[in-house]
Amino acid sequence: MNSIPANGAIDPKKGKKGPLTLAAAGTYNGATPGRFIVVGTSLWSQNSMLGSRFLRNRDLLGNMINWLSSDEDLISIRPKPAEDRPLTMTTNNMRTVFWLSFIIFPLGVVAIGMATWWKRR
Repeated sequence: MNSIPANGAIDPKKGKKGPLTLAAAGTYNGATPGRFIVVGTSLWSQNSMLGSRFLRNRDLLGNMINWLSSDEDLISIRPKPAEDRPLTMTTNNMRTVFWLSFIIFPLGVVAIGMATWWKRR
C-alpha cells in the first residue's frame, strides 16, 4: 500500500522518517580489490531522466562511473548551461527605465552633491 496520498502529503503514521539511505559506495579487498556502488533503484538512470536539463542525474551517473573506474580526476560538478531569458518590455516600461536611469537618478546624485557642497560652504 502506498503511503503517499494523491495530494502529495505524507501520512505521518505510515511514512518513514528520514534520513534515508538512497545509495552507498564502498571498496572491498579480496583476491582482486575493487569498488562498488549500490543504489536503491535504477529508475533515476533512465534515458528520459538523463536527458532532463533540470536534473543532474547525468552528472551523478558519470561521476559514479568515473569513481568506479578509479578516475577521481574526472569527478566534478559541471556548470549549468546558460539559459536564454529574453527581456520583453512594453513601450511604457522602456520609457520608464530611460527616465529613471538616464535622467532622474543622475540628477538626484548631482542634486545631493550640490546640497552637500552648499551645506559645507
